[in-house]
Amino acid sequence: MFYQQACKVIVRVFLASLVCLPAFSQWEDVCHFKSVQIPFNLKCEDTIVQKGKYDLIIIKHTGQGLYYLRIKKKRERLCLISGETIPYVDFEEIPEKPKLRMRRNTAEKMLHIIFESGTITWKYSNVKVRFKIEYVE
Repeated sequence: MFYQQACKVIVRVFLASLVCLPAFSQWEDVCHFKSVQIPFNLKCEDTIVQKGKYDLIIIKHTGQGLYYLRIKKKRERLCLISGETIPYVDFEEIPEKPKLRMRRNTAEKMLHIIFESGTITWKYSNVKVRFKIEYVE
């Protein structure tokens, strides 16, 4: 009796993972930044991310062509923010290595996180993306 129920649970989990597998394959990792100090409390949807060190992961949705910023603490995913691509005005300003900058806009109470992939990035080179996040003081 126990083995029949255990087999049913295992089969259901296996079938559910097969159904979800195509959705996971649409996300591609672009760049990882580990232990980034976030200087403000961020308001992301309904959650507030306290200031501190977090892992920031830039991912791309291949079906839509959009870039997203994922904020993680250890293994817990805290927030997912969509970004907008910004064209380069001058090609001399493109960095060689991936770069992450933060700028605060006090008028709008927004923190702008700007990601530049650089020229040596294999798959996604010369990409500049801006993520806007509301911050709380």
